[in-house]
Amino acid sequence: MVLALLGLATAIAMPNLERLYAAATRASEQDYVLDQIAALGREAALNGRAYVVYGNAAAPDPAEAARYADYETYVVDVPEGWRLALDNPLVVLANGVCLGGALTLSHADAATVRVELAAPYCRVDADV
Repeated sequence: MVLALLGLATAIAMPNLERLYAAATRASEQDYVLDQIAALGREAALNGRAYVVYGNAAAPDPAEAARYADYETYVVDVPEGWRLALDNPLVVLANGVCLGGALTLSHADAATVRVELAAPYCRVDADV
């Protein structure tokens, strides 16, 4: 009888635990991407390099690439299943100043996050 009740409780609880784990994983991945963006100004200042971020979309068109030719392309490590889209390329100067912008972070199984990057430090202000 005890084993039957234990089996029933496990059968009821297991799907909820799996969903909880998946949600926690997606939240952690989202934070990982946003932390990279937030730290970009500090990294630029420490390395003395100006960066441009295009998101994880296709390579920029030639005119856009020519416009940012003096900037090093910074590739954000985006976990599998996520899409990082920027309204405009994100520019961070060599002194760590971010010119601001907006991005959208989306996943098929998570709420889309719209983020405004506040100049001059690329502070991440998310609207979930």
